[in-house]
Amino acid sequence: MEDLAEAHRRFSKDAYNAAADILWSDDRSPEAVQRLLTLAHVSFWHWSQRPDATARNLSIAHWMLSRAHEVAGDGHGALTQARLCMAAARETGEPYFIGGAYEATARALIAVRRLADARDAEAEARAIASELEPEAAKMLIAQLETLDF
Repeated sequence: MEDLAEAHRRFSKDAYNAAADILWSDDRSPEAVQRLLTLAHVSFWHWSQRPDATARNLSIAHWMLSRAHEVAGDGHGALTQARLCMAAARETGEPYFIGGAYEATARALIAVRRLADARDAEAEARAIASELEPEAAKMLIAQLETLDF
């Protein structure tokens, strides 16, 4: 069992990091987008198998899934994952993760053309950012600046 637990620990993180590399790259080829989706799902699955997974871990994994679905043009899938991200983020009670969930929600709402709702989610994220420590606020605002209304 120790080997399986170690595999889940390793693959949850490695798949997430590989997905993040694609997300932050400019490569939006069909192959890259498919790898991004696959890696995001792999990461989430391995996190879901870990007994030490926290709401924070699951919030981050759902955030990546939401972003991956948005990049793939699947707005409804992005919105589903953003809602799951928000539920997990609220469970953490940590403002930074709640702000990130609002950012993912705004992005997903843009993808499904619910622009007024997206602006509301963005405003919630910005309000949270204004209360964060400077470095955390900077990271959240950097993501909000990439929203494409």
